[in-house]
Amino acid sequence: MIEHGSELSQCGRFLRDSSYASELSAIALVFRPHVLVAHTALNWFIATESMAMEPALPSILHLHDAVCLEGEMAALSRHAMQLADTVVVPSQFLLHAALRHRPHNTPVHIIPGLNEELFPAASPRYSLCDPSAKPEKEVLFPSRLRCEKGVFLALSALEQSLQAGFDWTLTLLVAGAPFETLVWEAIARIDVGRNVRLLTARRHVEMPQLYASYPLVMVPSIHEGFGFTVLEAGLCGVACVTSDAGALPELVRPGVNGFQFPSRNSAALTRAVQSVLTNPGRLANVGRQARRDYLARFDFGRMQNHLIATYRAAADSTRKQD
Repeated sequence: MIEHGSELSQCGRFLRDSSYASELSAIALVFRPHVLVAHTALNWFIATESMAMEPALPSILHLHDAVCLEGEMAALSRHAMQLADTVVVPSQFLLHAALRHRPHNTPVHIIPGLNEELFPAASPRYSLCDPSAKPEKEVLFPSRLRCEKGVFLALSALEQSLQAGFDWTLTLLVAGAPFETLVWEAIARIDVGRNVRLLTARRHVEMPQLYASYPLVMVPSIHEGFGFTVLEAGLCGVACVTSDAGALPELVRPGVNGFQFPSRNSAALTRAVQSVLTNPGRLANVGRQARRDYLARFDFGRMQNHLIATYRAAADSTRKQD
């Protein structure tokens, strides 16, 4: 068994190896001989199948989002929760979802803001972009171009704004894989060269610089288990306009550290974007407040200690009997 108090030093050793860029991966490696850790339900089933002939280990399942979605992945997540020894979630929203489905004797831990990557802007020393240098009417949509992330709402809001004579630009990040034909069709209705910018998706370590170069980030999700994009943008001092879906109300105080509109309502999103883009001073103030709030609420050292305590408790326990 790992000696008490030695986990952080071992984690630091793994992080110094360039092969391990993720803080969570490093912590999981420290406990690998003693617990089984999976960050999705599918990975949990693959891992448990691979160890079927080995001595049983306590299992920890991290659930970030799929449990709140409909369809096959949600069913897989619910099934994994029923079998895992410990479940870890990042939001009250997912905590309530997990409590509805897990057996009564399965511990569920909430560790707010915990993601699979260590976001570099979380450091208070991170240099923020000068707000006066940002374009006034450009909006970044940094999420995947998928329906549940609200890409069609974003494009609809842009289209409605242009029809009303309010001109702004929406930037989309395009990953290597082709995205849905319907997304292309929605983009084609708009002046792509003028009002839609397509950028190649950035590596995670490059995102702070991208966030900080925009006055507003849009997160119009239909389903959201936490809202890491909102946290990341806020840590960069950038305000977000978000839907009120899932866990997003846990992050956003409307008009204080962000802006919010009713989920699935493109007209409300249109009005919200037009309102905030016409007041760049307010946008900058809200962005600064978001950074102050998130640095205070999401201390990575505290989250790290909570996670290590959760892993240690699982490693010290015996696997439950069927």
